[in-house]
Amino acid sequence: MSQYTKKIHEYFDMYLQDLQTLIAIQSISKEDTAFKPFGKEVADCFNAFSKIAKRLGFQIEEDDGYAISANVQVNNDTSYIGILGHLDVVSEGNIGKWNYPPFMLSIDNGILYGRGVNDDKGPLLAQLYCIKILKDLGYPFLQNVKVIAGGAEETTWHCMDHYFKTHKQPIVGYSPDGNFPLVNGEKGIVTFQIDETIKSDGLIQVNSIKSSPIGYAIPDYVEIICKCNSIELLDADLASYFTNQEATFVFTGKSALTRNPQKADNALFKMTDFILSKERFFDDAFVKCCKEISNYFMDPYGRDCHFYHEDPDMGKSTIAVFDFVKYQDSYSYKIDLRFDQNHDVNYIQQQIELVLNKHLKVCRTKRALFVDRKDPLIQILSRAYEKICHEKAECICKGGASYARVLDKGIAFGATFDGYDTRPHKENENMRISDLIKAMEIYCEAIRLLACEPVNFSTSIRK
Repeated sequence: MSQYTKKIHEYFDMYLQDLQTLIAIQSISKEDTAFKPFGKEVADCFNAFSKIAKRLGFQIEEDDGYAISANVQVNNDTSYIGILGHLDVVSEGNIGKWNYPPFMLSIDNGILYGRGVNDDKGPLLAQLYCIKILKDLGYPFLQNVKVIAGGAEETTWHCMDHYFKTHKQPIVGYSPDGNFPLVNGEKGIVTFQIDETIKSDGLIQVNSIKSSPIGYAIPDYVEIICKCNSIELLDADLASYFTNQEATFVFTGKSALTRNPQKADNALFKMTDFILSKERFFDDAFVKCCKEISNYFMDPYGRDCHFYHEDPDMGKSTIAVFDFVKYQDSYSYKIDLRFDQNHDVNYIQQQIELVLNKHLKVCRTKRALFVDRKDPLIQILSRAYEKICHEKAECICKGGASYARVLDKGIAFGATFDGYDTRPHKENENMRISDLIKAMEIYCEAIRLLACEPVNFSTSIRK
């Protein structure tokens, strides 16, 4: 038990009440609204966060609806320690798969449930309470601190783009939107959209393709609704699916985030296998897309499309297929690739285009992040983790993306512990109370070392 444990327990009921307030707001970022940059719900969540922070003694700084920060200002210097998280969330997805209301904080057998409880409302709110606890314990802050909340992490990241146009970078920082012990590497990301124009119809006309879950996740469910006006020309197996010239084909698998395709059983692969076994009955464009997926993108590490790389620091490249849809004139699917700090998007795009012999539309890119293990920031956060957990803080590399990528000197640090699935972006997102309390102990110690002790970060390096 650390010196922070008693205080955490004293405040925990209040923390849970505040967390319920945040989770109850369905803050799904919507950039097509004129109300605020990211919609009314995100704006409402910013407002709720502001009220909580003011009550806990923070100064509030708004950024035109793009972001908001809760500040500890101890001097007139513009330098500060940055803690970056987000208040937007992904949608609930298939509500029928939730055992608890997604936008309500539920507690069952020592586990918290609700959208955002782990990603990222719960860990971000914890930062406010940890700073409050340090003040209560009498630790003098030597550095200014900003807890910065963005509103479009799950979509465009325009929140951070806007924030750092008018605000300087922190001395160092971290994002409580990753894993413990320390995430010193985040793979680069590029997502391509691949389109195929419909030029002719087969015997079977594909009316729609639906898949779940949504967002950057590999589907565990794919549904194809088809029509055929000449069922007598089909083979017996296919004909058996049709009633009144319509049929629904369903394919199931196991979902995973696109950063972890090796953990999934992609339902789209089940679809392509089936379609290719009956390819003479379907239109050419649909079959061509299925052949591309089958020939080039089924290996999760990209060997089939000449993308495979393995880095001693960042591990293997990955590639995931998701978001297969039919539009009026075309079929479209996306591939999500994660790669090390030694490769760039232009090179990867050229490689894949050469394999496919077609143009790829770039949907999103994010640069790779890698911070050397000898960096002072890594050393300090390692000390915090080791003091609380009594085990060595090992550095890890992930395919996921946190706001650490927008920092000159920063990493992702917690709040998820290895070996437990908090189900971010999935149904029944959750966090164990015991893990949350331990994370808060770690954060208290980390903030104390970063902001309440004299530290020289001049040798801090970002690659």
